[in-house]
Amino acid sequence: MATEQKQQPGRQGWLKRLFATKEEPAVSPPPADGTKIPIPPPTAPAPSDAINEPAERMVAPPPSLVLAAIVKNEAPYLLEWIAYHRAVGVDHFIIMDNESTDGTFFLLRPLAEAGVLTYFRWNNEFKYKGFEEHNTGPQVPAYNFAFRVANKLNHWDWIGFIDLDEFILPTESATIGDVLRGFSSSAAVGVNWRMFGSSGHKSAPKGLITENFTHCAIKSFSANQHVKSIARVAKLRQAGIHIPNSADGDVVDMAGQRISPARAGIHDAVVHDKLVINHYFTKSHEEWLRKRVKGNVSSRIIDPDWERPHEMFAAYDRNEIEETAILRFLPEIRRGIDELNEMIRNFSGRETSSASARDL
Repeated sequence: MATEQKQQPGRQGWLKRLFATKEEPAVSPPPADGTKIPIPPPTAPAPSDAINEPAERMVAPPPSLVLAAIVKNEAPYLLEWIAYHRAVGVDHFIIMDNESTDGTFFLLRPLAEAGVLTYFRWNNEFKYKGFEEHNTGPQVPAYNFAFRVANKLNHWDWIGFIDLDEFILPTESATIGDVLRGFSSSAAVGVNWRMFGSSGHKSAPKGLITENFTHCAIKSFSANQHVKSIARVAKLRQAGIHIPNSADGDVVDMAGQRISPARAGIHDAVVHDKLVINHYFTKSHEEWLRKRVKGNVSSRIIDPDWERPHEMFAAYDRNEIEETAILRFLPEIRRGIDELNEMIRNFSGRETSSASARDL
């Protein structure tokens, strides 16, 4: 016999309160049952003698940054991607899990519990308000849901939207935030791709992406004209796949030149200064064969039989130049992976105050 379920105190969690508003929001959360682990409130910095130093010796901290990503069966690469971006100054991650079946949940839930990231299950059927009739798949609605979370929480200055095969590399600075200091008047920055090939690997090699794939296309390769965006949370209005669909201000490249929205994230120039995105699109041939059958997260029509054309591997398997700048972060990546693995091992599986998207 069905029994009435009692409402637990605080059952709806911080997300219920987060989206509470007197007016109907322009965009509302998805009506689906995603698991969400709450973010601990930011802690105050420890006291420092820096406040007693002369003003000319004081340096403002870099702006804070959160990355948003939608993932599908990326478990072998998740820890490296997270560890690397933590090493270059990313403060938090909002990750939407698009029906993964490879154990992604069991990696991300402990890290969400530890406060490293925020995790949602994101199904292809989700109809996010404002995007029902758009010619888009789950990626753009997921990005905008992540933006809404970041905007409501107001913990971060910037939000970036990238995939799990993309690694944002500061070419001259220690962190991404150090670079973003110089773009405080822009609504968003567009960071060009640097396309990496298979480096001759037929089978999936052991070890890390960043150490195994070290050969890339020449700068003039046309795909390098693509950019991905990092936007100021306060100026973003609607996220897109490559650049914002709407923002209060211009999107500029790393040279400060405006990126036209007319070409949907394909820039007239390729700028590999200050920041660049190492895009490990193909990886090995074995990994490509797995990737090509995963579907297209940006497509409105979810066709289970859709596959990337096999000819695409040959077109993007470009290895003309050896490029190893990212390897300067290799020791930090390894330490970071060890830390993340320790968090996972320490996770007890206990009940948490997680909220379902249906509670919103």
